[in-house]
Amino acid sequence: MVTAEAEGVRIAACVRGAHVMSWAAHGIERLWMSPLSGCGADAPIRGGVPVLFPQFGGFGPLARHGFARSAQWAPMAFDAAPGEAALAFELLDSEATRAAWPHAFRLRLEVAASPAELRMTLRLDNLGEAALRFTGGLHTYLPVADPQAWIEGLSAARAWDGASTERPQFPVRLGDHVRALDPQDLVIRGAVAPLVLHDAVLGDRRVAADGFPNRVVWNPGPEHGLPDVPVGGERGFVCIEPVAVVPIVVPPGGTWAGEQRLSLA
Repeated sequence: MVTAEAEGVRIAACVRGAHVMSWAAHGIERLWMSPLSGCGADAPIRGGVPVLFPQFGGFGPLARHGFARSAQWAPMAFDAAPGEAALAFELLDSEATRAAWPHAFRLRLEVAASPAELRMTLRLDNLGEAALRFTGGLHTYLPVADPQAWIEGLSAARAWDGASTERPQFPVRLGDHVRALDPQDLVIRGAVAPLVLHDAVLGDRRVAADGFPNRVVWNPGPEHGLPDVPVGGERGFVCIEPVAVVPIVVPPGGTWAGEQRLSLA
Protein backbone atom coordinates (compact mmCIF):
# COMPACT_ATOMS: atom_id res chain seq x y z
CA MET A 1 0.00 0.00 0.00
CA VAL A 2 1.23 3.49 -0.83
CA THR A 3 -0.28 6.76 0.38
CA ALA A 4 -0.13 10.48 -0.29
CA GLU A 5 -1.48 13.39 1.73
CA ALA A 6 -2.15 17.10 1.47
CA GLU A 7 -4.14 19.46 3.65
CA GLY A 8 -7.57 17.91 4.17
CA VAL A 9 -7.03 14.93 1.85
CA ARG A 10 -5.44 11.49 1.87
CA ILE A 11 -5.33 8.86 -0.86
CA ALA A 12 -4.13 5.27 -0.65
CA ALA A 13 -3.55 2.66 -3.34
CA CYS A 14 -2.36 -0.92 -3.62
CA VAL A 15 0.62 -1.42 -5.92
CA ARG A 16 -0.99 -4.66 -7.12
CA GLY A 17 -3.40 -3.44 -9.75
CA ALA A 18 -2.54 0.25 -9.15
CA HIS A 19 -5.78 0.01 -7.23
CA VAL A 20 -6.98 3.21 -5.54
CA MET A 21 -8.60 2.06 -2.28
CA SER A 22 -9.17 5.30 -0.40
CA TRP A 23 -9.96 8.96 -1.00
CA ALA A 24 -10.57 10.59 2.37
CA ALA A 25 -11.59 14.26 2.35
CA HIS A 26 -11.46 15.90 5.77
CA GLY A 27 -11.60 12.43 7.30
CA ILE A 28 -14.68 11.30 5.32
CA GLU A 29 -14.15 8.32 3.02
CA ARG A 30 -15.47 8.97 -0.46
CA LEU A 31 -14.92 5.48 -1.95
CA TRP A 32 -16.57 2.22 -0.91
CA MET A 33 -14.37 -0.73 0.06
CA SER A 34 -15.56 -4.18 1.08
CA PRO A 35 -14.43 -5.11 4.61
CA LEU A 36 -13.87 -8.63 3.23
CA SER A 37 -11.30 -7.53 0.66
CA GLY A 38 -7.89 -5.91 0.89
CA CYS A 39 -4.50 -5.22 -0.63
CA GLY A 40 -2.84 -8.32 0.81
CA ALA A 41 -5.19 -10.86 -0.78
CA ASP A 42 -4.46 -12.77 -3.97
CA ALA A 43 -7.94 -12.26 -5.41
CA PRO A 44 -8.97 -9.03 -7.18
CA ILE A 45 -9.78 -6.26 -4.72
CA ARG A 46 -13.47 -5.46 -4.18
CA GLY A 47 -14.12 -1.74 -3.95
CA GLY A 48 -12.21 1.46 -4.59
CA VAL A 49 -11.31 1.91 -8.26
CA PRO A 50 -10.10 -1.23 -10.07
CA VAL A 51 -8.34 -0.63 -13.42
CA LEU A 52 -9.93 -2.81 -16.13
CA PHE A 53 -7.52 -3.47 -19.03
CA PRO A 54 -7.15 -4.66 -21.77
CA GLN A 55 -10.61 -6.20 -21.63
CA PHE A 56 -13.89 -5.06 -20.15
CA GLY A 57 -15.91 -7.84 -18.51
CA GLY A 58 -16.18 -11.05 -20.47
CA PHE A 59 -16.23 -9.39 -23.90
CA GLY A 60 -13.20 -11.20 -25.27
CA PRO A 61 -10.89 -14.17 -24.78
CA LEU A 62 -9.01 -12.91 -21.72
CA ALA A 63 -9.83 -13.42 -18.06
CA ARG A 64 -12.76 -11.26 -16.95
CA HIS A 65 -11.75 -7.56 -16.82
CA GLY A 66 -8.23 -8.32 -18.08
CA PHE A 67 -4.90 -8.64 -16.28
CA ALA A 68 -4.11 -5.07 -15.16
CA ARG A 69 -6.16 -5.25 -11.94
CA SER A 70 -4.08 -8.16 -10.62
CA ALA A 71 -0.68 -7.20 -12.09
CA GLN A 72 2.17 -5.72 -10.09
CA TRP A 73 2.60 -2.11 -11.18
CA ALA A 74 5.61 0.09 -10.44
CA PRO A 75 5.10 3.28 -8.37
CA MET A 76 6.37 6.32 -10.27
CA ALA A 77 7.21 9.91 -9.44
CA PHE A 78 4.35 12.36 -9.99
CA ASP A 79 4.51 15.96 -8.80
CA ALA A 80 1.38 17.11 -7.07
CA ALA A 81 -0.14 20.49 -7.74
CA PRO A 82 -0.40 22.81 -4.73
CA GLY A 83 -3.05 21.51 -2.34
CA GLU A 84 -3.24 18.07 -3.98
CA ALA A 85 -2.07 14.59 -3.01
CA ALA A 86 -0.71 12.58 -5.93
CA LEU A 87 0.31 9.03 -6.84
CA ALA A 88 1.35 7.41 -10.13
CA PHE A 89 1.95 3.86 -11.33
CA GLU A 90 3.28 2.23 -14.50
CA LEU A 91 2.74 -1.19 -16.05
CA LEU A 92 4.89 -2.46 -18.93
CA ASP A 93 4.33 -5.51 -21.07
CA SER A 94 6.09 -8.66 -19.94
CA GLU A 95 6.40 -12.26 -20.97
CA ALA A 96 3.28 -13.00 -18.93
CA THR A 97 1.16 -10.22 -20.48
CA ARG A 98 2.34 -11.01 -24.02
CA ALA A 99 1.30 -14.63 -23.54
CA ALA A 100 -2.28 -13.41 -23.00
CA TRP A 101 -2.26 -10.26 -25.16
CA PRO A 102 0.58 -10.04 -27.74
CA HIS A 103 1.38 -6.33 -27.61
CA ALA A 104 4.21 -4.10 -26.40
CA PHE A 105 2.75 -1.29 -24.30
CA ARG A 106 3.19 1.14 -21.42
CA LEU A 107 0.18 1.85 -19.20
CA ARG A 108 0.37 4.71 -16.70
CA LEU A 109 -2.15 5.73 -14.06
CA GLU A 110 -1.91 9.20 -12.49
CA VAL A 111 -4.02 10.00 -9.43
CA ALA A 112 -4.43 13.50 -7.99
CA ALA A 113 -6.79 14.48 -5.19
CA SER A 114 -7.95 17.51 -3.28
CA PRO A 115 -10.66 17.53 -0.60
CA ALA A 116 -13.18 18.32 -3.35
CA GLU A 117 -12.03 16.21 -6.31
CA LEU A 118 -10.35 12.92 -7.22
CA ARG A 119 -8.84 12.93 -10.71
CA MET A 120 -7.55 9.76 -12.37
CA THR A 121 -5.83 9.66 -15.78
CA LEU A 122 -5.10 6.37 -17.54
CA ARG A 123 -2.61 6.66 -20.41
CA LEU A 124 -1.67 3.93 -22.90
CA ASP A 125 1.37 4.04 -25.21
CA ASN A 126 1.57 1.52 -28.03
CA LEU A 127 5.26 0.53 -28.12
CA GLY A 128 4.82 -2.13 -30.79
CA GLU A 129 4.85 -2.20 -34.57
CA ALA A 130 1.21 -3.13 -35.00
CA ALA A 131 -2.04 -1.46 -34.01
CA LEU A 132 -3.55 -2.67 -30.75
CA ARG A 133 -7.19 -2.91 -29.71
CA PHE A 134 -8.46 -2.83 -26.15
CA THR A 135 -11.52 -2.33 -24.00
CA GLY A 136 -11.58 -1.43 -20.31
CA GLY A 137 -12.38 1.24 -17.78
CA LEU A 138 -12.26 2.49 -14.20
CA HIS A 139 -14.62 0.38 -12.07
CA THR A 140 -15.49 3.03 -9.45
CA TYR A 141 -17.35 2.09 -6.24
CA LEU A 142 -19.16 5.00 -4.58
CA PRO A 143 -20.66 4.74 -1.08
CA VAL A 144 -24.42 5.18 -0.70
CA ALA A 145 -26.24 5.87 2.59
CA ASP A 146 -29.63 7.08 1.34
CA PRO A 147 -31.97 4.21 0.31
CA GLN A 148 -33.59 6.60 -2.17
CA ALA A 149 -30.32 7.72 -3.77
CA TRP A 150 -30.60 8.27 -7.51
CA ILE A 151 -28.49 9.11 -10.53
CA GLU A 152 -29.11 12.12 -12.76
CA GLY A 153 -27.80 12.65 -16.29
CA LEU A 154 -28.98 9.62 -18.27
CA SER A 155 -32.12 10.97 -19.92
CA ALA A 156 -30.54 10.99 -23.40
CA ALA A 157 -28.79 7.65 -23.00
CA ARG A 158 -29.51 4.07 -24.01
CA ALA A 159 -28.37 0.92 -22.22
CA TRP A 160 -28.15 -2.84 -22.50
CA ASP A 161 -27.78 -5.60 -19.94
CA GLY A 162 -24.06 -5.83 -19.25
CA ALA A 163 -24.41 -9.42 -18.07
CA SER A 164 -25.17 -10.43 -21.66
CA THR A 165 -22.39 -11.39 -24.07
CA GLU A 166 -24.52 -10.56 -27.11
CA ARG A 167 -23.44 -7.81 -29.48
CA PRO A 168 -24.32 -4.44 -27.89
CA GLN A 169 -27.66 -3.15 -29.15
CA PHE A 170 -28.44 -0.53 -26.48
CA PRO A 171 -32.20 -1.23 -26.58
CA VAL A 172 -33.27 0.44 -23.33
CA ARG A 173 -33.87 4.18 -23.18
CA LEU A 174 -33.11 5.45 -19.68
CA GLY A 175 -34.89 8.17 -17.77
CA ASP A 176 -33.29 10.94 -15.80
CA HIS A 177 -33.98 9.28 -12.45
CA VAL A 178 -32.10 5.96 -12.16
CA ARG A 179 -32.29 4.50 -8.66
CA ALA A 180 -28.78 3.79 -7.40
CA LEU A 181 -29.57 0.71 -5.31
CA ASP A 182 -31.78 -1.17 -7.76
CA PRO A 183 -30.18 -4.45 -8.93
CA GLN A 184 -28.80 -3.50 -12.34
CA ASP A 185 -25.89 -3.90 -14.74
CA LEU A 186 -26.41 -1.12 -17.26
CA VAL A 187 -23.84 -0.54 -19.99
CA ILE A 188 -24.66 2.87 -21.39
CA ARG A 189 -24.16 4.74 -24.65
CA GLY A 190 -24.83 8.44 -25.06
CA ALA A 191 -24.14 9.71 -21.52
CA VAL A 192 -22.11 12.73 -22.55
CA ALA A 193 -22.83 14.98 -19.56
CA PRO A 194 -21.48 14.36 -16.07
CA LEU A 195 -23.58 12.02 -13.97
CA VAL A 196 -24.65 13.12 -10.49
CA LEU A 197 -25.28 10.71 -7.62
CA HIS A 198 -27.86 12.34 -5.37
CA ASP A 199 -27.65 11.09 -1.77
CA ALA A 200 -29.50 13.00 0.97
CA VAL A 201 -27.15 11.58 3.63
CA LEU A 202 -23.69 11.69 2.05
CA GLY A 203 -24.30 14.60 -0.29
CA ASP A 204 -24.16 14.76 -4.07
CA ARG A 205 -21.21 13.49 -6.08
CA ARG A 206 -20.44 14.21 -9.71
CA VAL A 207 -18.80 11.72 -12.10
CA ALA A 208 -17.28 13.21 -15.26
CA ALA A 209 -14.97 11.55 -17.77
CA ASP A 210 -13.20 12.06 -21.09
CA GLY A 211 -11.79 9.45 -23.45
CA PHE A 212 -14.17 6.70 -22.30
CA PRO A 213 -17.18 6.51 -24.66
CA ASN A 214 -19.45 4.48 -22.34
CA ARG A 215 -20.67 4.41 -18.75
CA VAL A 216 -21.69 1.54 -16.50
CA VAL A 217 -24.12 1.69 -13.57
CA TRP A 218 -23.97 -1.48 -11.50
CA ASN A 219 -25.42 -2.79 -8.26
CA PRO A 220 -25.40 -6.59 -7.79
CA GLY A 221 -28.60 -6.74 -5.71
CA PRO A 222 -29.28 -8.90 -2.66
CA GLU A 223 -28.91 -12.21 -4.52
CA HIS A 224 -25.39 -11.39 -5.70
CA GLY A 225 -23.60 -14.41 -4.24
CA LEU A 226 -20.31 -12.48 -4.18
CA PRO A 227 -18.08 -13.97 -1.47
CA ASP A 228 -16.23 -10.70 -0.87
CA VAL A 229 -19.38 -8.57 -0.34
CA PRO A 230 -20.99 -8.93 3.12
CA VAL A 231 -24.65 -9.84 3.41
CA GLY A 232 -26.50 -6.57 2.85
CA GLY A 233 -23.33 -4.88 1.62
CA GLU A 234 -24.89 -4.15 -1.76
CA ARG A 235 -27.09 -1.55 -0.04
CA GLY A 236 -24.00 0.53 0.70
CA PHE A 237 -22.61 1.24 -2.78
CA VAL A 238 -23.21 1.78 -6.45
CA CYS A 239 -20.64 1.57 -9.24
CA ILE A 240 -20.64 4.44 -11.75
CA GLU A 241 -17.88 3.68 -14.22
CA PRO A 242 -16.34 5.30 -17.30
CA VAL A 243 -15.61 2.44 -19.71
CA ALA A 244 -14.99 1.48 -23.33
CA VAL A 245 -16.94 -1.60 -24.41
CA VAL A 246 -16.28 -1.24 -28.15
CA PRO A 247 -12.55 -1.68 -28.86
CA ILE A 248 -10.38 1.42 -29.01
CA VAL A 249 -7.63 1.18 -31.65
CA VAL A 250 -4.20 2.70 -30.96
CA PRO A 251 -1.81 2.80 -33.94
CA PRO A 252 1.89 1.87 -33.68
CA GLY A 253 3.65 4.57 -31.68
CA GLY A 254 0.31 6.10 -30.75
CA THR A 255 -1.12 7.14 -27.39
CA TRP A 256 -4.59 7.04 -25.85
CA ALA A 257 -5.69 8.71 -22.62
CA GLY A 258 -8.87 8.59 -20.56
CA GLU A 259 -9.69 10.65 -17.47
CA GLN A 260 -12.22 10.38 -14.64
CA ARG A 261 -13.08 13.25 -12.28
CA LEU A 262 -15.03 12.55 -9.09
CA SER A 263 -16.14 15.67 -7.30
CA LEU A 264 -18.45 16.79 -4.55
CA ALA A 265 -21.35 18.36 -6.44
